[in-house]
Amino acid sequence: MKYISAKLCTAALIACTLCTSSVPVLAYSETEPVEEIVPRNIETWSGSASWVDGDGNEVVVVGVMTYANGN
Repeated sequence: MKYISAKLCTAALIACTLCTSSVPVLAYSETEPVEEIVPRNIETWSGSASWVDGDGNEVVVVGVMTYANGN
């Protein structure tokens, strides 16, 4: 059984050697600088709500949201 295992290991080693290069290859490529994305559409929404709670106090909630779209 060890003889068969040794043959299989040798065959696998030969197959791997044939499929891959024996010398490591370092890949290098130059890329263009990344273009900065400038938002074209900037929208702001704001809103508020107010009510009187059970104790007679006025409650005011204010919200603001800004959305920038790069398209």
